[in-house]
Amino acid sequence: MNTKTSVILLSIVAFVASIGLPFYFKAQTETFDQTLNISATLIAALFSILTFILAILLFNKYGIDTALMDKRTDTVFRLLEKINGLVYAVENEKYFFTLNLGSSERKNIEEFYDRKLSFSTDYYNDLEKIFEIANSPFTPKSIIREMDSIQPPVISFDIPESEKGNYAKVYLLGHRKEDNQFGRLNMTDITLYKFIISYSNIKDAIVDWIKSNTSMNTADLNI
Repeated sequence: MNTKTSVILLSIVAFVASIGLPFYFKAQTETFDQTLNISATLIAALFSILTFILAILLFNKYGIDTALMDKRTDTVFRLLEKINGLVYAVENEKYFFTLNLGSSERKNIEEFYDRKLSFSTDYYNDLEKIFEIANSPFTPKSIIREMDSIQPPVISFDIPESEKGNYAKVYLLGHRKEDNQFGRLNMTDITLYKFIISYSNIKDAIVDWIKSNTSMNTADLNI
């Protein structure tokens, strides 16, 4: 029997006993109003004791719950801020544009959605802080599942020289180095559209978690 059920049953028994006992032991000279007053006083006293017992039983549990929830909320919002701050450069011999993954604005790049991407060797280092947050024990599993799509166990340099012109180079804006190599993420061809969707799914998972854990209007947040 869990704590909640035990407290409910104990409260019912105490309530019935508080009403019944004063009448059961009622003195012959005692009036009905006097007995009723004793019963009311007894009810108040017993429920004060029950409240105290309940506070003792649940103090540690609620204290831990609050601390864990605060830590989890902080982790989720830090991850959201990091993702909102990501701005990638996407370039090819024929084009160059920037991609803010925290924004839903996608003007003028729809024509590039089917372009295959190659990623800088600094990709993991550039996102190290984000991966650290994502791998925190406080990060909700629903968000971690979506984060798996952007964490590369390997970047493979297996693009044939004749095919490199068909791939766009992707790197964090301002992090381009002359000696950077570029390869396929997880040995798989990833299009610009799929890359954007991966981050959109992460943000959706974050927003869904925030919505399910707050009573405030998330429309007021810049997410």
